[in-house]
Amino acid sequence: MYCRFCTRKRKVGDPNKNPTWKEIAKALMYIREHQEIRDVILSGGDPFMLTDNLLEKILEAVYLIISKEKMEL
Repeated sequence: MYCRFCTRKRKVGDPNKNPTWKEIAKALMYIREHQEIRDVILSGGDPFMLTDNLLEKILEAVYLIISKEKMEL
């Protein structure tokens, strides 16, 4: 069962719908280039649709950009 507000249920279970590292790197670059971004929140089920290794890689990259105190899950 999915939340009725979820717009991503069409992606669940389809590994081809997950973002590529190139797409993620582009988002990380945007965060890095915009100093006004103070918080990065990985929310909903999206982060947990990724593999553990990819999620860890993203968290490590975000950690290098944003201080530990500002990182939330």
